[in-house]
Amino acid sequence: MDHTKAYQMLGLDLLQPYTAEDVHQAFRQAAIQFHPDRFKTPTERIRATEILKQCSTARDLLLDSLRQTTTYRATTADTA
Repeated sequence: MDHTKAYQMLGLDLLQPYTAEDVHQAFRQAAIQFHPDRFKTPTERIRATEILKQCSTARDLLLDSLRQTTTYRATTADTA
């Protein structure tokens, strides 16, 4: 999954900067929306589970990217 798809999965605007808390909040909203218990048929539950897994992957990707950026900024600030 690329970053563009990750932003779309969580309903975030690609051109806007986000904090880790913003990403967590977007994931929580997606988790509520796509929680398997909200759906009645087995087919819908399976689909919701897959979407929720994709949202989790998207959250992890974006949070890792934010951590790397923060670490890089801290490292370059120490050497400057």
